[in-house]
Amino acid sequence: TLMNRDLLTATIRRDGSSRFSSDNRWGIFPSLALAWSITNEPFMKNQQLFSTLKLRLSYGRTGQQDVGDYYAYIPSYIFSTNPNSTYLGSGLLKPEGYNPNLKWESTDTYNLGFDFGFLNNRINGTIDVYKKKTKDLLVRSDVAAGTNSSNRMYMNIGNMENHGVEFNINANVLHINDFSWNAGFNATWNKSEITKLTAANNPDYDGIETSGISAGTGGNIGRHRVGYAPYSFYTFQQVYDTDGKPIQNAFVDRNGDGEITDADKYMKHSPMPDWYLGFSSQFRYKKWDLGFNLRANIGNYVFNDVLGGNSTVANAYGGQGALSNLYQDVVKTGFTQANDKNQNFSDYFLENASFLKMDNLTLGYSFENLFKTKIAGRISFSMQNVFAITDYSGLDPEVPGSGGVDNNIWPRPKTYTLGLNINF
Repeated sequence: TLMNRDLLTATIRRDGSSRFSSDNRWGIFPSLALAWSITNEPFMKNQQLFSTLKLRLSYGRTGQQDVGDYYAYIPSYIFSTNPNSTYLGSGLLKPEGYNPNLKWESTDTYNLGFDFGFLNNRINGTIDVYKKKTKDLLVRSDVAAGTNSSNRMYMNIGNMENHGVEFNINANVLHINDFSWNAGFNATWNKSEITKLTAANNPDYDGIETSGISAGTGGNIGRHRVGYAPYSFYTFQQVYDTDGKPIQNAFVDRNGDGEITDADKYMKHSPMPDWYLGFSSQFRYKKWDLGFNLRANIGNYVFNDVLGGNSTVANAYGGQGALSNLYQDVVKTGFTQANDKNQNFSDYFLENASFLKMDNLTLGYSFENLFKTKIAGRISFSMQNVFAITDYSGLDPEVPGSGGVDNNIWPRPKTYTLGLNINF
């Protein structure tokens, strides 16, 4: 710190991981941050507008080592799980794919930020503009037949960029006699784009399949592709009738060759939201307090695989001698025949999953000198998962993982808690 207004922070890390060979085990990750406290400059002494004004500039590199649950650089053998793969009663050992050249995935982040405060910091916040460049992505990708012991393995291929803006503001909105109100709001806009996915630039590379669905072995609805966000959806374009109802097993022939094949699939939307929003608020009146948190995602999409796999009345006849239950939204599709292999990949099942949620709500009352004793404390009532507002037709617009596929989630419980804290 220089003259209480110029600041410099520098760090350097050298991290090692046993997930990589000794040749690539260690990575060096530096960072550098500069800050200028403008309000501490002599020319700002007589101004009354800002109580805090700081300019920040930073750079840092971080590393990522996640290559699954095994050591993907070591040649290894595993026992086959197929009970038919035995010889004279002994299990069969089979080789696993491996890549001795695996190394750290690294991300360089550049950030320009402002800190501000007004009215003796009664209102304060930050604005940040950032850009992230990730290289040597650790991706489980296809390999040429005969070049390894597996058709897919982890490799360092490709680059990705993220850029966006973050805004945060907190305020003591009101403070009158026994009543006070504090509030906070934050917003983040982010855009992600894959910029490279091959060792050498190949403009004809179709990308890497991802995000499995219930359409059988190898059924993937997502794709990593250059120019798009990771896990972007790769679907058929549904055909609709004049009433706007989907026509079962009918799709747009996008390449005009007269038949529907995988070549007619197209990239559409991403499970990543464009905006992340948050709002918190706390009220106090004498010994009472009330607080809540709101959260929203805007622009994220989910592939409703539950509907996709249960979208036709034909599912009621499973050939088991009895009728099966039907998914309630089957009435929306109007499908009466069996789905062909392409229907499960229709963009009809791709839904806007933007949402507004109240994660928690708490009401409390503090007391002291209970029954004219020294006992003090607080009684509270809280709710978790209070409500969700969304147009998504499935169980929950938030699905686990990165792929944005809804096919195996449980409902989030609504939790009520009565609490009592006592001090004596």
